[in-house]
Amino acid sequence: MKKIIIVLGLFLCAGVMAQAETTENAEGTAKAKIVKVASISHTANAALDFGTLIRGAGTVTLQAAATPSPQYAGPVAAAGTAAPTADHFDLADLENGVTYTVHIPTSVQITGPAGSDPMVVELTPSATTITDARNELYVGGVLHVAADQEPGEYSAHYNVNLTY
Repeated sequence: MKKIIIVLGLFLCAGVMAQAETTENAEGTAKAKIVKVASISHTANAALDFGTLIRGAGTVTLQAAATPSPQYAGPVAAAGTAAPTADHFDLADLENGVTYTVHIPTSVQITGPAGSDPMVVELTPSATTITDARNELYVGGVLHVAADQEPGEYSAHYNVNLTY
């Protein structure tokens, strides 16, 4: 009988001890923010235009800016009155605090009349990363002209991408 009372007492003590246990709770938070898909478009009639040039071995440099100032190296020089221009792209739906990376080719070959050698243009964007809601991007570059460059008009297309 003593054994039964002792065993019963142990069960009762275990039950009291189990009831004395407490649990603490805390609440967490799960969040997400969706941003609009940013867009980039080429501005109508814009172009990276080095202008009309007198041929000669050298380079023409245009800054990636709204009104670039051309810099000529070597005998290559301006031959017209039209101002050279940087290319221009419109950006939309960029969100502050999001980092966007600008991707352009490092260079492009512009081709001219049949039988002429292409010219190389090293491309430079006005920004390689964008972290604010700006609404434009410019592309400038360096045009490499050969001493015996064939007269004519030269051009090429290139792609500009934004990633984030």
